[in-house]
Amino acid sequence: MNKDINISIVIPTYNSEKSIYLLLESLFKELTLLKLSFEIIIVDDNSTDDTINEIKKFKNNSETVNITLIKSSSNYGQITSTLLGVSKTKGKKILTIDDDLQHDPIEIKNLYDHLCINKLDSVVAYWKVDENLIRNVSSVIFNFFSNILQFKNPRYRNTAFRLFDSNLKDKFVEYFLDKNWIDIRRISKLNDQLMTIHNPPLKRKHTGFIKRVKLALDYFFLDTYFFELITILLIILLDKLFVIIIIFITAIKKVTRYKLHKLRKNLFFNSDNYEIY
Repeated sequence: MNKDINISIVIPTYNSEKSIYLLLESLFKELTLLKLSFEIIIVDDNSTDDTINEIKKFKNNSETVNITLIKSSSNYGQITSTLLGVSKTKGKKILTIDDDLQHDPIEIKNLYDHLCINKLDSVVAYWKVDENLIRNVSSVIFNFFSNILQFKNPRYRNTAFRLFDSNLKDKFVEYFLDKNWIDIRRISKLNDQLMTIHNPPLKRKHTGFIKRVKLALDYFFLDTYFFELITILLIILLDKLFVIIIIFITAIKKVTRYKLHKLRKNLFFNSDNYEIY
């Protein structure tokens, strides 16, 4: 940790050429107004558009901005990019934020004040459901079941717009290294939520419904015991042959999570997998 850096901003990016420059401008403006020393760490997930050049253009136009750009050699996904970025941070506080301005930088002050005043380890932004009916309903259902499976408040809404203290950094990276969803409550008891502004993605479509379903199934299958619980119920109600199924499911999960852990570990510690600008 660098005591001179108040806050590290981690931005996972993918094909955000139409929004990343505006996001960086907005971040620079807000953090300057707050008089916080900061660094910005951008992890580009092997974009196929002009994202990299837009970031380089901003860096060239703003020589005083402390920006580190990391470009992955392959497309690893948002979670992996977030973890890689967090692992490189040096600030006292760490903020993760999306690249398409859905998360408004104007809210950083509110998150920062809420965390410091209440002496929290972490604070996660949330907003009222504000999309189409299918997305709203699926989001509510996902949040409800993901909370219930963790014996947590079913009304909690988890998002990628989060601020946390650097004392969670190592635990954050290590714990979520083999996970498909980041829920900071798993490593932080001093956690709270704060309602914030939520914008439509800038010049980008929302994540498709099918992809959202896949992400949800990956989470339920790999990060929770949802399918094991279902299988146990089937064993009790129907047939003991389902014991074989639960053993099979558990074995698949162990192997899949081991591979994910190994892939991310290799990414983080093998610099051949990414470039730093």
